[in-house]
Amino acid sequence: MTDSHIYCGHERTGECPDREVLFPNHPAQVPGRWGRVLGSGRVRRSLLVVTDELAHEANLVGSLALALSDRTAAAMADACGLSSSAATALSALHHFLDRPTIDLLRQVLGLTSSGTVRLVDTLVSAGFVRRRPGSDARSTALTLTAAGRAAAKRVVAARAAVLTSALAPLSSAERASLDELVGKVLVGLMRPPGATRWNCRQCDTGVCRNTGPGCPVRNAALARYPLHG
Repeated sequence: MTDSHIYCGHERTGECPDREVLFPNHPAQVPGRWGRVLGSGRVRRSLLVVTDELAHEANLVGSLALALSDRTAAAMADACGLSSSAATALSALHHFLDRPTIDLLRQVLGLTSSGTVRLVDTLVSAGFVRRRPGSDARSTALTLTAAGRAAAKRVVAARAAVLTSALAPLSSAERASLDELVGKVLVGLMRPPGATRWNCRQCDTGVCRNTGPGCPVRNAALARYPLHG
């Protein structure tokens, strides 16, 4: 093991030299939980290897992404009384999906075909969605009911509350800087046309349309893939 690697956790055993404990608050180092973690001799160590090659800011972004994802998913699901996937579907139908087919909803959510059908069944049973005849005899279009629209608005408000609270510690200037930087990161993560599990599937698209230059990802996509705008 090189000096740049620190093992912590509980999955495997192996030789590990004496090392300074760099993460005193890590749950792996709570006495009696996973036993001895760092030190000489045979120790229990995780399959996860933390190296100093990961930039500190990258680690923070990963933690932030996970925290926001967990909190928004829970809040959105609670707001409609269904799963987070159902909540995301309601949000997408409310904001930008106009009478989509089940297959288009599948692409947006990144679910399997059978999983999407089961999700639609759940939304229909809850009284949130109606199936309508599609553009051809073989397709089915989906629309929100009045109850579904109300549930979608609750979902949108719940997501907004989590995200607004997360940004509360920042000043106006810091938020403006964050807006620019996050836009650059999102453009860097942009995938080509036809990708599933859309990054914007939970977005309040009206915010981007009515604010400044609009969505940075959409702008970049129009420039890069003009036929798919």
